[in-house]
Amino acid sequence: MPSLRRRLLVAAPLLFLAPGAGAPDLAAQQSPDEIRSWVAEAAPEALDRFREYLALPNDARSPEALVPLLAWVEDAFSRRGFALTRLETPGLPLLVAERRVADPSATVLVYLQADGQPVDPSAWTQDDPYRAVLRASDGQGGWQDLPWD
Repeated sequence: MPSLRRRLLVAAPLLFLAPGAGAPDLAAQQSPDEIRSWVAEAAPEALDRFREYLALPNDARSPEALVPLLAWVEDAFSRRGFALTRLETPGLPLLVAERRVADPSATVLVYLQADGQPVDPSAWTQDDPYRAVLRASDGQGGWQDLPWD
């Protein structure tokens, strides 16, 4: 049986995969080559969904801007078979997502905080602080944007 750490490393990115994506059987022993193969196949789509998620404003000072973020997270969990419960608060609701399986050998708890720190766009060297970019040092103290492919 895979270790709990190995399960977490495989399970955490599942939120960014399309529902029904060919995830490995976490209860079965997977060889390193099988895991690498699955990651290589799933990574491009998972990366696209991660970029979509990162593009959603998450400034905790603007609760109204967090509504689309909460909707995205709710949709992502519900499409993957999780039961959702909204806990209403004076501010934004909290979301509890739960997925039970028959005869579990372990319980995994994942805490996800989706709202972030206040953003001052003028302090960024890019047009939109919520647009994910890849950069590499240009060797002269600056940065060069890299393509996502």
